[in-house]
Amino acid sequence: MRRILSFVVMMVVATMISSCGDDNPAGAAGPASVEGKVTFINTGSWPASGDVQVSIYSVLPADLVPDGPPDGYTNPITPGVSEYTFSLTGLEEGRYAAIYVSWRNPAVPGSATLLGMYWTFVDSVGVAWNGSKIAPEAPGPTSLNLAGSNLHSKGLDLVADLALAP
Repeated sequence: MRRILSFVVMMVVATMISSCGDDNPAGAAGPASVEGKVTFINTGSWPASGDVQVSIYSVLPADLVPDGPPDGYTNPITPGVSEYTFSLTGLEEGRYAAIYVSWRNPAVPGSATLLGMYWTFVDSVGVAWNGSKIAPEAPGPTSLNLAGSNLHSKGLDLVADLALAP
């Protein structure tokens, strides 16, 4: 009986040890995070299709309009809300070039349209039509250095204009 009990205890311990693991595989997530609030204007203009999301980018091209996937993004935001509190976690430590609110059509890669950004003037959208596409206004997005004591950046406010969505 003692052997059976010892065997059962060993199996339970082995099962517990093997089931404990990292929910984020090595290299897939880091210790940094950002949190903030998006205030939407023109809420009567929610796009009929596609997704509105908050995204963070470590690298941007010269025109500041992303041409590749973000480093992190939220789930699609529920249409009709006037404010949205976001949290992007599992980010790698380092410098990030921009946090954007964008509309995208999941079926069409590269279809993202900027609706707002985190920048110096937190009470305005910061993006406008530049003659060929919607792009950040000067001075552009505010970058973040998520390192050391600033690994978790909170209170980042953005304004997004839903009328800019296609």
